[in-house]
Amino acid sequence: MKHSSFLLLLVLVVFFASCGDKQNYTVICQSDYIPEGSQIVLYDMFGEAVVDSAVFSKGEAVFKGFVEQPFVGFVFVGNTPLSMLMVEPGTIHYGIDSDTLYGTALNAVMTSYIRELHSLQMEIMSKGTNRPSEKELESIRNRYAELNWRYYHQNEDNEIGAFMLLAMVNNAPKEILSYDQFDSVLAGASPKVREFKAIREAQERIALTRRTALGMPVVDFEGIDFATGRPSSLVKMIDGKLALVDFWASWCAPCRAIIKGRLIDLYEKYKDKGLVIVGVDVMDKPSDHQKASEQLGIPYPQLIDNSEDNKAATLYGITAIPFIMLVSPDGTIIGKGLSDKELEPAILQALK
Repeated sequence: MKHSSFLLLLVLVVFFASCGDKQNYTVICQSDYIPEGSQIVLYDMFGEAVVDSAVFSKGEAVFKGFVEQPFVGFVFVGNTPLSMLMVEPGTIHYGIDSDTLYGTALNAVMTSYIRELHSLQMEIMSKGTNRPSEKELESIRNRYAELNWRYYHQNEDNEIGAFMLLAMVNNAPKEILSYDQFDSVLAGASPKVREFKAIREAQERIALTRRTALGMPVVDFEGIDFATGRPSSLVKMIDGKLALVDFWASWCAPCRAIIKGRLIDLYEKYKDKGLVIVGVDVMDKPSDHQKASEQLGIPYPQLIDNSEDNKAATLYGITAIPFIMLVSPDGTIIGKGLSDKELEPAILQALK
């Protein structure tokens, strides 16, 4: 009986000790050149959030924390990005001057990948100010794809493999992996790849993107009608008309420029032919919206997204504004991410 009680006590001690220990990784950043007192930040690349910050002292800055699952981090000094790393349990050494990571298994692989990536980037930069031809750009894309595929196949059973898939499906301006290919690869991927948090988030984002793709019905959401101050929704404000929907914010200079220089003119030109423009204010303060609307003299309806989680932008997978889409009178999305030059031709085509 005493032996059983001792074992139970030992288990409880270990359990509570582990619950209280919220540190399982240490990132030691070292440099001979970064000034004393400089702030260094650890950023979650896919979570898009600052995880920790530290101050350089005697050539060193240290991050300590707890992570349940490895994530891809990025180190910044001020606004200057330095390097990627895989934040995982263990002690990770980052030699900033030599751009070297060591101390954990995944970061040994990450260092090798970063060096090959930098080599490719230096080759591009060696061309000087001359813009690469389309043929050269295609060759660069193919080599980048080969690099990522090679590292994926070498790391199909760990989080580096997940990162490679994300790098390819998020590659801009042209994805290396289509959404269908992404689905196909994940169907046969290892649990560590499929269960990587950023992979799951990418799947959710892709599902939303498909739901709001060209040819799909417009997805409705609620907000506040700026003119009345009362609740309304996107579908109500479109009101069965041909509609340009402009996602914008008062703090966004390009948004204000396209409203003043283009959208107001288009509205006045085509409103009697059946066009309505609906401005959707996202990630903004009502007082700032009102001030900007008065300054710009916006004559068309506006819907303020007052949700706490930026629902409008999330539903349409919007990562940058202005974002303008065209919706037909039957509620079908017929244009997305339209540029200044594409707006009027798209309206004229829809009015035929």
